[in-house]
Amino acid sequence: MFIDHRYEVLEHLGTGAWANVYKVRDIRSGKLYSLKLFQYVSSDDLYSRFSAEEMHHITRLEHPNLSHTVDFGHVADHIYYISEYFEGKPLTGVKFTKAKLGQIYDIAIQICYALHALHTQNILHKDLKLENVLYRTEGNTIILKLIDYGFSKVDTTKDSQAVSGTLPYLAPEIYLGKPASKASDFYALGVILYKLTTGSFPFSVDQINALITGGNQYFIPSFPSELNKDIPLSLEKFILRLLDQNPDNRFASCEEIVHYINRTQSFQYPFSVSWSMINTLHFNSYLVRDKYSHQILDYIPAVEKGNGKIISVTGGDGLGKDSIISLFRYHLLSGKYFIFDYTCSKSDHEAFFALIKEFVQSLSPEELQEYSGLKTISEKFRCYLFGSEQEAKTVSQTSSELKLDFESVKSLLIDLSINKPIIFIIRNFQYVHHNTIDFINFMSSYIVKHRIMIVITCNDYNKINQIDHTVLMNIPTLNLDESRNYINRLLSGFSSSDNRDSVPEELINEIYRRSAGNPYFIVEILIDLMQRRRLYYDKMLHYPADLSDYQLSSRLLQSIHSRLSHLKDVNYLHLQKLSVVQTPLTRELIIYILKIKDSELYSLLNDGIYHEILKKQGKNYYFTFQEAKQRLFNECRDKTHKLVSKRVLKFYADEIITDFETCRGLIANAFLANDLICARLYYLRYYDMLNQENEQEQAFFAILNVLNLDFNPELSISLKDLISDVKKLQEKMEFTGFYERAKFIIQELMNLPDFFEKYYLLGTINILAENIQKALEYFSIGERNIITGRQQLLLWLAYAQVFAKIDPSKMILYVDKALKQDMTLELHIAFVDRLAVYHSLMKNWDMAIKTIADFLEKLPPEHNTDVMYRLIVIHNDLGVFYSNQKNIDEADEHLFTALNISRRYNINRYLGLIYNNISDLYLKQGLTVISEHYSELAYKYSDELNFAMSKALSLLNQGEAKIKMGDFVTAEQRLLECEALVLSKESTNYLQSVKRNLALAKSKIKGFGHYFSFIMDNEPELISCRIKELNPLVKTYFYYLHEIGNAKKLRRLLSKNVHINYKHIHEEEFYHNALALASMAEKDFEGALNELKIALRHAGEINNNYAIAVFYVLQIRCYYGLKDVERARELTELALPKIKENHYRYWECELAVLALKIDLLVPDIPLRSILRKVNEYLDAWSNYEYYQLNVELYQVKIQIFIELKQEELAEAEYANYKKYLENITENIRADDRQNYLSINLYYLNNLRKFNLLPIASRTKDLMKKWNEMLFNITNINSIDRIKFLIEKGLIQVFSPWQFYLMKYSSKVSSYTCFQSYNTGKENTFNTELLPYIERAFKIDNLVILEQNNLHFMVVPFQIGSKRIGFLLLSDKSEMPFTKQEMSLMRDMKQHLAALLVRIEDFSQITLRIQKMNQLMAITHELMRIVNINELERAIVSACIDFTNSTRGFLIKRDSDGAIIYTVQLNAAKQILPTVSGVSKTVLSLSQNTQEIVSTFNAVEDNRFKSAISVQDYVLHTIFCAPIIVDNNVYGYIYLDNLNDNNREMYLNTEIIKLLLEQITIALKNAMLYENLLQKNNELNTFETLKDEFMAIVSHELNTPLTTLQGYVTRLKRNLFADEEEKKDIINKIENSVKKIILTINDITTMNTYNLAKSLPFSTLSVQEILEIIYQEVQILSRKRKMFIKLEIEKDLPPIKANWEAFHLMIYNLVLNAIRFTNDFGTVIIGARKSAFQSEKIDGKESLVIYVQDNGIGIPEYQLKNVFRKFYELNEIYAHKSGTIEYRSSGLGLGLATSKRIAELHSGKIWIKSKENEGTTVFVTIPIKQSK
Repeated sequence: MFIDHRYEVLEHLGTGAWANVYKVRDIRSGKLYSLKLFQYVSSDDLYSRFSAEEMHHITRLEHPNLSHTVDFGHVADHIYYISEYFEGKPLTGVKFTKAKLGQIYDIAIQICYALHALHTQNILHKDLKLENVLYRTEGNTIILKLIDYGFSKVDTTKDSQAVSGTLPYLAPEIYLGKPASKASDFYALGVILYKLTTGSFPFSVDQINALITGGNQYFIPSFPSELNKDIPLSLEKFILRLLDQNPDNRFASCEEIVHYINRTQSFQYPFSVSWSMINTLHFNSYLVRDKYSHQILDYIPAVEKGNGKIISVTGGDGLGKDSIISLFRYHLLSGKYFIFDYTCSKSDHEAFFALIKEFVQSLSPEELQEYSGLKTISEKFRCYLFGSEQEAKTVSQTSSELKLDFESVKSLLIDLSINKPIIFIIRNFQYVHHNTIDFINFMSSYIVKHRIMIVITCNDYNKINQIDHTVLMNIPTLNLDESRNYINRLLSGFSSSDNRDSVPEELINEIYRRSAGNPYFIVEILIDLMQRRRLYYDKMLHYPADLSDYQLSSRLLQSIHSRLSHLKDVNYLHLQKLSVVQTPLTRELIIYILKIKDSELYSLLNDGIYHEILKKQGKNYYFTFQEAKQRLFNECRDKTHKLVSKRVLKFYADEIITDFETCRGLIANAFLANDLICARLYYLRYYDMLNQENEQEQAFFAILNVLNLDFNPELSISLKDLISDVKKLQEKMEFTGFYERAKFIIQELMNLPDFFEKYYLLGTINILAENIQKALEYFSIGERNIITGRQQLLLWLAYAQVFAKIDPSKMILYVDKALKQDMTLELHIAFVDRLAVYHSLMKNWDMAIKTIADFLEKLPPEHNTDVMYRLIVIHNDLGVFYSNQKNIDEADEHLFTALNISRRYNINRYLGLIYNNISDLYLKQGLTVISEHYSELAYKYSDELNFAMSKALSLLNQGEAKIKMGDFVTAEQRLLECEALVLSKESTNYLQSVKRNLALAKSKIKGFGHYFSFIMDNEPELISCRIKELNPLVKTYFYYLHEIGNAKKLRRLLSKNVHINYKHIHEEEFYHNALALASMAEKDFEGALNELKIALRHAGEINNNYAIAVFYVLQIRCYYGLKDVERARELTELALPKIKENHYRYWECELAVLALKIDLLVPDIPLRSILRKVNEYLDAWSNYEYYQLNVELYQVKIQIFIELKQEELAEAEYANYKKYLENITENIRADDRQNYLSINLYYLNNLRKFNLLPIASRTKDLMKKWNEMLFNITNINSIDRIKFLIEKGLIQVFSPWQFYLMKYSSKVSSYTCFQSYNTGKENTFNTELLPYIERAFKIDNLVILEQNNLHFMVVPFQIGSKRIGFLLLSDKSEMPFTKQEMSLMRDMKQHLAALLVRIEDFSQITLRIQKMNQLMAITHELMRIVNINELERAIVSACIDFTNSTRGFLIKRDSDGAIIYTVQLNAAKQILPTVSGVSKTVLSLSQNTQEIVSTFNAVEDNRFKSAISVQDYVLHTIFCAPIIVDNNVYGYIYLDNLNDNNREMYLNTEIIKLLLEQITIALKNAMLYENLLQKNNELNTFETLKDEFMAIVSHELNTPLTTLQGYVTRLKRNLFADEEEKKDIINKIENSVKKIILTINDITTMNTYNLAKSLPFSTLSVQEILEIIYQEVQILSRKRKMFIKLEIEKDLPPIKANWEAFHLMIYNLVLNAIRFTNDFGTVIIGARKSAFQSEKIDGKESLVIYVQDNGIGIPEYQLKNVFRKFYELNEIYAHKSGTIEYRSSGLGLGLATSKRIAELHSGKIWIKSKENEGTTVFVTIPIKQSK
């Protein structure tokens, strides 16, 4: 047996619900595969669930633990796929023993590896189970492969809503309608491991069914170790975590699972990131360019109509040609086409004939006889087809024999194409034999006239050129945007969606350039970079900074060289010469260089482009790969290089070069031609062009290269030109700051004669290098070479710049000299700036500002780059001056003006300085985040230019920003880095600022000693209260004294330094701050507040956000000291948003501590909640080292323990507190230490006297609060309001971290959550606590326990032995429950129990009212419905809703007493597929007693203990009641809670009886209405029949009678030419008479059955009737060459039917199918038993007869009309007359008559059709007719 002419079936491996699996051998390669044939799913059904794109995607997934899907194909109308054959068994055969523990972990790990591969492709397995994991063992190693991934969505029932997968393995969230996720696959892994280790599934059928209902279930599986004692604890925990009902509690990734396993057992499994990256990259590389697949598909309609095509898909390797063709083929996998697919190679190159051989070998001898063309083939071809290729090679063949073979194959193909279109796919056409090309060309003239399509892929354009009449489709490379998207997608799998950055644009551009947009090249380059560790993952992707030195891998080089090998020889030689050309290639340039004609140029360009050697961009041509160009270049001799380069220079000699690319190319060719003069000229041109575009950096390097040539002794450059070039370099160096890049020319300059520009340049280099003395030396020499006044002025300004740094007194001398000179505008700007800088150095800020401001006012508009360069400096300096004066707005304006000019003109020299100044400006405003951002930019630009002092300044700014952001540890690091950098340059700049800021950083972390030691080393006079200058360091000492609590020293520090004029130095804000600190230390909080208000006003004037925030915090401390809680909280709400916005972390933490201390004063806030926050803060802030805040947190904690009488906890915490105080006070003065320890009660003997913090008592208020809550509840009738008050009461009294208040239902013996707090969405507690809950009920008392450092309290509620529910409280590790809390809970226990009982009673009353309202609504709805079928469904739906059942049935009995399920619905009102589990015992009891039967626990109910359904399906709540209408039983309502035994049904007898009464009335009304309607219809029917009969007479009889009259008249008048015509007229008269007779017969037949109320029946054999019809239509359809097929199920029972009517009904259907099916079409006549509920009649098994064709089909909008009498498709198609002719017309009574006959047999008829695909008519009649 062969499948698809290619796969020989060796073994049947298994059968599934929708497929058969075979072991097959590929007759082409001999390889073994598994082949899965979707035999029970049509291709249409499969395509609706699994697209062609998904098929193609899945074939790209390869992994050692995944069964690789190789390809898809089709047989008839069924799709199959082949995958690698794995000699293994399902995991169901694995048995766990203690000795095989390692094997279990191996299984888990390998499954994880496979899942990781799928998950990285966003593919979920969704059907992971033991049967879908194959394994085999090799020695001690187990090898696993996952199968059936990606196909879980395939389902044979098109409209099925069932969830894919196998029930026990499905995660709970999927039952609840949530989407599957990675965690769902991990759950399935847990089930696999549970089953392997225990032999059982984790959950029973009942538990799974309960989960499906979505109720609040708390099932946990039996512990694996209880079922198998050999299972270790670590494995058990692992399995249980995988099985957690909450997906968030399972593992997040396969990597996490592997790491977990490695932690819990000894063997370490690898999870290689690099391996994972490369494989993930392979998986992500899936790229199919479906646009081109669809372009090929667009030709299919033309081919189907007989206009064949040859399509050649060309392009280089790696462009996705195979993928395009595969996707094209995957769109066509149906029985509509012959598809042949062949991949050529160097050894297999007879594509067509190999495919013909496969086809012929799969035919039977009988089938071979049908192809007459094969009888005339040559001996050689016969040997090839029916023997071996080796044998065929030994037989010679003449050209005439070859032509004969061509004719034979042509005949065969044309014959096949008549049946259905043929599609030949030939891949790798570059390898085909010339015979194949000859055959295609032979066939080309025939192909265009037949349904034949040949699709070719080829990477050799010259091979394709040999084919005649082909459609050429060249696949281009990706463009830049497409490449960018592709690269981003390739690398998207290595970071989370929340933390995913795009790949750097520079890297994308470089990869695009090197790959030329070829997808294969892109992937290979990225893989190569990963293997070389230039692209790697470490928490995030790290990208290579530069790929300029990157070399392509050998694989890619080989691919490029392969492209070169396909070129024609002549074109190869041409391209060698063109590789020397370094400019863009134009058509004119190519012709000029190569001296070729236009036709040769066309050939060259086509050859180059189609082989990806050349590419066209705009009007120019370029080499696609630099490696191809380099190889061609290297193959040329030096002489060729020189000659071609000279021709290039000559071509451009008279042209003005205006584009950069051409200019660069000419420079390169000039060097190749050894024409240095030309190179220098083009370099100068290049410099001018860059200068015009303000490309300063590139211009710098251009002029640097010019100078290099200037220094070449071979060139005789004049001194004038040399000086000009030096001046240009000077300018560009000042613009760029690139002094280091120019150092190499220093020695060359020294060899030149002396001239001013030489030494001015050398001096400038040393200024930039911060080598001031050396700069002075060069300027001094330059002064001796001054010739012009401009040179003199330049030098004085340079001196002024130098002395500004080392001696301002000398600076003014040169400024004064410059003042007397005439100046150009740019030098005038420089002069004004130097003068203003001098004033600033003299601290005369106002004059400095005025000098520049006045000048700028008069400055005329100018856009000269030199002017703009000077303006950058002057605006920057003015911004700094304003900043020092704290004029923020003006400073901001001028600094950003400087920045904008720099950016606009690409002048980067001052960017580091400007960014630093902006950073400092924002620091002054306290805007730390933005300040830090600008300081980082400053560091970046300063580092690029190696400006050490600018880098130091940025580090200083970063340190200060970190201080204000509260990150004192990082601040200290940055400041020390700054200090080291300054000292490395032997400078003292910034050191004072560093020292002052270090004091600030040290004052807040580690301890007082950390700060005090620094002060002793750097500012020891402060200890003696002497202040030389007020600066940030001095300010920190004020705070130190305040924090140490030494008010006297604070006052002394202020009084001893009265010489400081705070107003003069703009420090009034700090002065009042210091006074406030002194007052606070003295506990004078009112006085402190007054001072702080003044300080706050001063800070606001200069918009100092940081100072404002600090003062707010100090004010809050004062209000706390005054116990003004409301004002303190009000101010906190005002301050906190600003503090958070600016990231002032320290002050945010201090506010949090203050909030806790304020909360201590508020009796309504539970101490436990405050304690919980203390612990959270201590844990969260542990890395901050905020020692002063930690002290306060310790104090709060101790104070709470004392208040709650937790002496042991208080003592332990106090011991820790003392030790902490000791540590933080080391290395400070003894008196300071003694004072601080005393203030903070270090020496306390009696801990009860620890009273540092005021605290409001809570003891008396707790029970009072609870009683108030109970009182409030008694006055409330809203359940939601009661829940709110219970929650509020429990939080106020106990402040639990979490609680669950659970209610017990005795009816369903389960708990439901009444109210919970802080428990998350899932609302589930730890089921490990269930034993403690049971214990609490057993002792009827509280149970206190500790688990995982959490404290729990279980409170049972029961009255007598009746359970009410329980309360579960838990803390967050802060403190065990106190005696007072337990005592309170015991007092409250009965209150809560009574409250739950009251709530239950209230709920019942509320429920009764709701049910009465619901009953009225149901009554109104049912009375509205008069259609019996619609009403019956509405009744069952209403009963389900009313009773809260999971399903409901309306059950009737037929005349024989058999049960009929008229309606069967689930809770979602969907039709149930089965009626399994319905208790016949309950139904029988209700039928016998004619009473309501109900039970809440049927399993334990003595009436039903022997009921099979009840016990097997563990049914709990069941309800069944008869519906009595007019004293007759209409049917029975049956309801239950199957699959959800915890679902409580509402079965109040009194209310239910009212519902049944309303149902009875509604049915009665509907039945009355139906009787009236039926009587009316009968009357109308007779009228309609009369009208129809008249219409027939006028329409169907008049036409042939009129025709007949015409022919008779011609005969009477002898109006005919001869006897022949006379005979023809007589024949036509006979035909008209026959048509009249047929018409009359049809009308009579139709009216006979229309008027009939019943027919006489006898026992018939369906098979016998269908075989008779088969024989009759075989004869009729023979001339149409149609295939009539019988499909009759075996052992069909006989039926009761009318033979003539039944025969006529089926015969009409078959004739109709023949008329509307093409010649050579297929009609199937079939019969079977009903397979679907919709096919049954009254719920009983029925007979289904179907007639199926593959004809023209019926448009969807016409389906409703087909059973109308006299309706024909002539409304759509033009007809011909006849009985069975294609599309011939009829009377339009056939289907209408068949429908009536079906109705007379109590059956029904319907149609399924799709236009252009075919039609199936179904008839279903009862197997057993009603009496």
